[in-house]
Amino acid sequence: MPKVKNFTDIKKDSWTRPLSPYVRAKISKKHRLWTRYMETQDKVIFKKYKSARNAVSREIRKITRDEQLDVAIQCKKNPKKIWIYVNSKHNSKSAVVDLLSTDEYGNNVVVSTDEEKAKALGMHLSRVFTTEEKTTYNTCNVNRLLPAQVLRK
Repeated sequence: MPKVKNFTDIKKDSWTRPLSPYVRAKISKKHRLWTRYMETQDKVIFKKYKSARNAVSREIRKITRDEQLDVAIQCKKNPKKIWIYVNSKHNSKSAVVDLLSTDEYGNNVVVSTDEEKAKALGMHLSRVFTTEEKTTYNTCNVNRLLPAQVLRK
């Protein structure tokens, strides 16, 4: 088993927004200029890097703008396309943050592991939601008195 993960094995064949070879070449040029600048600390190379960085940013913004324009044009004919776009921007996962809980002695404790968070939330919910005893009430007298009260009014 190799100790270092080979990232070329997990490369995706199809991306949701594939980039053209022209844009990929600009990105690789930007990376090359950055590594050259980090090695030499030359101001001229840094200036070239900044212009390459700005060119890549312009191209990415143009691709995003064209995609949004395409969605806007097709939204009436193909409403599914707009919802696919909205959901692609909408999905997010948030983790449960550290919780402040009380231990069995009444001290405040910060809970950080998943198991402790599950126990703390379980204890809290068990205090909030309780089971009530089933009690039966005699409703015979209530049903007899109800029509008489309605007649009086």
